[in-house]
Amino acid sequence: CKAGVTNEKDMNTLYVKGRYYTYKIVAVVNDEEGGIGARVYRRKRSKKTKIRKPIKKEKKPSYASWSQLFVLFIIFSAGVLVSIYFLSDEFSSSKTANNSYSCNLSKPTSTPTPAQIFLPPSLMTDRDIYRPGETVKITYKNAPPDGSLNVFSIWGKDSKDWDVSGNGTITYTIPENATLGEWTVYLFEIWTKCSIDKDILIVPIPKNYYLKADELVPDPQIHSIQTLHDSLMTVKLPRYNVNSFRCSHASAYLEWYLEGAGFDAYMVESERLNHAWVIVELPDGKVAIETAAFCEDVYQPSGIIISPEGKYEKYSMYYQQYLDYLDKYSGGNYILPKDFDDFMNNYLEGDADKYTYHLGYGGNIKTSSSEYYHDFDEKFATIEEAYSFYRTIGGIDWWNVKPFCSQLNWSTSCRIS
Repeated sequence: CKAGVTNEKDMNTLYVKGRYYTYKIVAVVNDEEGGIGARVYRRKRSKKTKIRKPIKKEKKPSYASWSQLFVLFIIFSAGVLVSIYFLSDEFSSSKTANNSYSCNLSKPTSTPTPAQIFLPPSLMTDRDIYRPGETVKITYKNAPPDGSLNVFSIWGKDSKDWDVSGNGTITYTIPENATLGEWTVYLFEIWTKCSIDKDILIVPIPKNYYLKADELVPDPQIHSIQTLHDSLMTVKLPRYNVNSFRCSHASAYLEWYLEGAGFDAYMVESERLNHAWVIVELPDGKVAIETAAFCEDVYQPSGIIISPEGKYEKYSMYYQQYLDYLDKYSGGNYILPKDFDDFMNNYLEGDADKYTYHLGYGGNIKTSSSEYYHDFDEKFATIEEAYSFYRTIGGIDWWNVKPFCSQLNWSTSCRIS
């Protein structure tokens, strides 16, 4: 049972029946004194009401009897607790969620509204991730008078605060030289001693990141496996370097590039392989792309992986090697492979098949089955999501590597892969 104050004239009432009397407990707001209280009325029960005396019989009570006694005990205890609740000076409340809050509510000195008594404050922002120079839209609800709203960096000195009450919206522009990383939006209610906070992330990612891709990358308009293959054949990346341009850099770039071409692209991560690549979702299925295959020292376009079911074989990186082999040696006196399977079985060095991939990374050989490319641990729809996962820009800042840094003018420092 729970009694509460409402805006209606009829107050919430709790009835508790005793052996000889019926008790009526009414929760009220005292407009004159400005406090919350409870009134208790007692009325003698009708003589017609029969109170059965317990039968003296030596036997253990049944399960139903214990249940009835338990229910009566709960009802009576609820009435007592409700009275204590409204007559006590203070009570506590806490909640754990994405926006956490804690309260220590005291009895007000003036008449509170129902919302101020029972509704905790709420706080939200229009996004979770921002760049320096962007504007944060903060919406708050149920903040009483003398509330305080703060925005501050956890690791730096950047901060801003406002006096707030009730419901409202505030906008805050993050400084261009803001401290990067985690920030907190914090709402504190003075008279109730309630607080609620929300974390946001400030990331060092260039402005208009995807708009720039829309401007620079041709969009084929029709997005199929053929147009995906054709788009990938134009991509060439710097040399693979585990320190300056590794698989995560290549994947971040290719996700950006393919989004600019109008494809639904994702950067994915496998902890088991300690590797990153790209997945493109087409109307007829998902296509895995080995992004390191575009690095100039192991250049193997189109990077497309044959699916475990055998799809996309003629668009794969191995099939392109087969076509390149035929083009290179068809004019001479050479024994050419009969077909693609013959090429895979007899013309490639090492133990190779069309479902296993060997790429040289910094002197090491990495072998991956086509099944692994569709069994990843993390999936990022945007560069912001990838940064939120890695918590560092060092593994995805392809725009700081030549030649991209000079072409896009996004970087303050260029490095060579």
